[in-house]
Amino acid sequence: MALIPLTTIGGYLGAGKTTLINRLLRDNVSRRLAIVVNDFGDINIDASLITHRDAQTINLANGCICCTLGHDLTSQLLELKDQTPPPDHILIEASGVAFPGAIMQAGFAAGLNPDGVWVLVDAEQVLSQVQDRFVGSTVSRQLAEADVVVLNKADLVTDLYLEQIKVQLAKLTANTRWCTTQYGALPSSMLLGQAATKDASKTSEPQQSNNPRVTQAAHAPTFATWSYTSPKPVSEKMFRSMLAQLPDTIYRGKGYVLLLRPCGDTCLMLYQQVGARWHLEAQQDLKHNQSSTQLVFIGQPDAIDTAWLKTHLDPDLADA
Repeated sequence: MALIPLTTIGGYLGAGKTTLINRLLRDNVSRRLAIVVNDFGDINIDASLITHRDAQTINLANGCICCTLGHDLTSQLLELKDQTPPPDHILIEASGVAFPGAIMQAGFAAGLNPDGVWVLVDAEQVLSQVQDRFVGSTVSRQLAEADVVVLNKADLVTDLYLEQIKVQLAKLTANTRWCTTQYGALPSSMLLGQAATKDASKTSEPQQSNNPRVTQAAHAPTFATWSYTSPKPVSEKMFRSMLAQLPDTIYRGKGYVLLLRPCGDTCLMLYQQVGARWHLEAQQDLKHNQSSTQLVFIGQPDAIDTAWLKTHLDPDLADA
């Protein structure tokens, strides 16, 4: 049985975390989400969506639930995990002074699959916050524990200033990717990796030939999605080489890849990537009879050239 993925949304006070959560709840239509938040007071949910509400939990008509962040996070996550039916994905909005890395450790302890840490910052305030003698160490550690730093409220500063932020915080974020947005407007399929896998499965057409298919689509005004489907196995060496060369403007990758091992065997792997961190997990028992490569990448509109992507994934082109 696949482990339930856990995503943590961190960031200092006023970064825009609650706005992002509100968008996610409003836009979600296909997944049972369990969202653990600090306080319901700031979560503005349409009353027509609420089916039940008590002091600690809100049940929504779309299958989502929201609950308050308790003192024993591991026990709370275990309770969510054991629900019938269980949630498809658990997301935690960390407090403004919390460390997201510690939250992900609680996810490990609860037997969840830590999917990624996204840390929002106020683009206009983050440099002064890092230098502040009272909050600087907290904000710095939050940034250092991120897989992706989201420069929110980017409309309040210039493009040049956004680049200066990245340069000045480079030591804290050496292995971290940067994403720019306004009003917490991140696509749910980028934030929640499980969506990328489902999208790959739903959008892939039956393969009528051995020709791989690459598509690109606008995902939102500032993001794009690339999908790759093929019945052909992909060289493990070429696949790992491609991942090492993915540009920093790719924030999320996920799907299934039929790998051709150096020994000549093939193995179906689940591929998951958040920021620069990625891993492959062998799939032994797939109920949906997955037997082909189906990948999704999400990033800036100009992040990937489709010809480059196909060359690195198509064994015939790679060997040419």
